[in-house]
Amino acid sequence: MKKRDILGFVSPVFIVANACLLAACSDDDVARRSNKALVPMQVVAQQAADTRLTGTAWDEGDAIGIYTYVVGDDDETLADEKNGNVRYLVDNETNRCSAANVDSITWLAKGETYSVVAYYPFLETYNPLNISDQVPTVLVQNVSTIVGGDKPGAEQQLATPMPIYIISNWADQSDLTVLDLLWGKQESVSADDPDVTLTLAHQFSRVQLNIAIDTELSSLTADSLAGMKVFLAGKNFPAFFDLHTGEMSFNSMLSDSIAFNIQRQEGATTAVASAIIVPDTENSNTEGRTITVQLPADNDRKYVIEIPDEIVFQSGTLYTWSVTFNTGAEL
Repeated sequence: MKKRDILGFVSPVFIVANACLLAACSDDDVARRSNKALVPMQVVAQQAADTRLTGTAWDEGDAIGIYTYVVGDDDETLADEKNGNVRYLVDNETNRCSAANVDSITWLAKGETYSVVAYYPFLETYNPLNISDQVPTVLVQNVSTIVGGDKPGAEQQLATPMPIYIISNWADQSDLTVLDLLWGKQESVSADDPDVTLTLAHQFSRVQLNIAIDTELSSLTADSLAGMKVFLAGKNFPAFFDLHTGEMSFNSMLSDSIAFNIQRQEGATTAVASAIIVPDTENSNTEGRTITVQLPADNDRKYVIEIPDEIVFQSGTLYTWSVTFNTGAEL
């Protein structure tokens, strides 16, 4: 996957957006188009076997977003305004996809060549109606204005808006699904070959801690883990993923620590803490990367573990570590 730094010209939050407009389409329209030089696209979406964080099977009700581009001599342009961020439902038994409604069917014109990209989880394109509205920390937005050059405020309008999957803050990990971005692309699609098989791969990294108490060496008990909190410092950077090209960039502005998602049965001496984070780049700063385990039920005791510099977080990779409480906490 290519990476580039678009942060030099993309404003991180309040960027100008273009709404995706969907025109109405009746059953008669479907029949009429089918009889002309238009063919409906057939989509199968599968997950790359070694990258899905929670397995390789779709769940019932899963939906992907699809963008269809016409391939020109020098560039790709959105087929039309209907073909941006189209919601397709995935059959969790067959992997076949269907448009969420008849208005969303993607039609391929004979004589054209297309590239098709898809991502998961599907999010409605964010279109701020009021600048004072609270901006979600995870959103899909069409960026139509970029900032370029060395002069502050220098802006350029894009002929084709860039669809960007934005995660501005990773601190809240209560719902891992929305952070689990999967993406895939297929080229050389045409009306003569309308079957599209998209393989979606995970774009971020996951850290999983298997936490346990060594009951023979530690004075801690199962009650000590009640209300346990786990934090990761040094990795909360805003991420910008171009859904058209698959290019990723990051903002160097570091935010608060990431709070792990913790799964633990009541009364257990074990727990699993998980977090999805941005992958590292060649220029990533590894200083200050620590994991803190906080035990409110044990006088709010804190155990701080440093992440070794040689650990480089890569996209599509699950990092599993064991944290054992004996006389302290070891990774």
